[in-house]
Amino acid sequence: KIVVLFSAHGVPKSYIKEGDPYQKQIEECTKLIQRQIQKLLPDSDLRFEVSYQSKVGPVEWLQPYTDKKIEEIAKNGIKNLVVVPISFVS
Repeated sequence: KIVVLFSAHGVPKSYIKEGDPYQKQIEECTKLIQRQIQKLLPDSDLRFEVSYQSKVGPVEWLQPYTDKKIEEIAKNGIKNLVVVPISFVS
């Protein structure tokens, strides 16, 4: 089993609640990439996940956080991990 972890730059959850399409766009983008990879490697044992990084300050940011997701993957016995930086915002 190989986990492909798309790690996107995070934003505060309040942005999403106010109508920012960022999270939806990230999810749509990673699904499109996943479909293309699955077409190229139809028999692969890949699992795709999305996480968010770069949390700053006390407000709640998009989750799951990349560092916590990597720990969870390791605790589940997965030894093959590819982390793909998918987005950066400022």
